[in-house]
Amino acid sequence: MNKFDIDGKKIEEDQNNYLKETFDLPEFTGDYEDIYFYLVGFYTKTIVNITNPDKIDPLLIDAFQRASDENDLVSVNIEE
Repeated sequence: MNKFDIDGKKIEEDQNNYLKETFDLPEFTGDYEDIYFYLVGFYTKTIVNITNPDKIDPLLIDAFQRASDENDLVSVNIEE
């Protein structure tokens, strides 16, 4: 099982490097569709936990949620 903890406060500091390191991506330039396609491609159960969502671009949260809708193995939990 894959588990990713996304903290809006850390995204606010340096979004691209934070997401690149969190998802162990070779490169991330800020295109949220890259995150979407990355998550859609998982073949094992994957959980994305989001904290401090008010600090995160709503389009990024949308990419997480769309990936969850597309791939039944991906779930997104948002802690308000």
